[in-house]
Amino acid sequence: MAITHHDLDAIAKEENIEFRPGDILIVRTGYTKWHNEASHEERIKGTSFHEYPGVEANEECVKWMWKHHFAAVASDAPAFETVPPLDPYWSLSPFLDHVNGIVLHNFLLAFWGTPIGEFWDLEALAKLCEKHNRWSFFLTSAPLNIEGGVASPPNAMAIF
Repeated sequence: MAITHHDLDAIAKEENIEFRPGDILIVRTGYTKWHNEASHEERIKGTSFHEYPGVEANEECVKWMWKHHFAAVASDAPAFETVPPLDPYWSLSPFLDHVNGIVLHNFLLAFWGTPIGEFWDLEALAKLCEKHNRWSFFLTSAPLNIEGGVASPPNAMAIF
């Protein structure tokens, strides 16, 4: 399932959110909730082809991300973007990470230095947002203090 930049704009408009430079974009796909509730067999079947929901990886979305100048992005899926890319061009792109088909990673991390959070459990946060009818908050995240470390737990906290 691909979430397009048009979807993100529509959701922001519906919730009266204006994206500003320096914002952190958090996208809840429902993947972590599904994974936590699925049986062992369902998990194997649902992840065996390395197909994950996420933000659509295409040229339009890359330009949209650049235009918004997000300080960081995060989601509850194994990758921030859809795996594999749905656009055949991106599957052949020289910017493609041929190991796992991840495209937006290259732009966000390598080209722009934008941190990416993955596998975040966003269910409790979504309930709080709904309870307060508020979809923006202060977010802080301090990864492990390990020189050269990558893929560390985020230790993220939302403050309303």
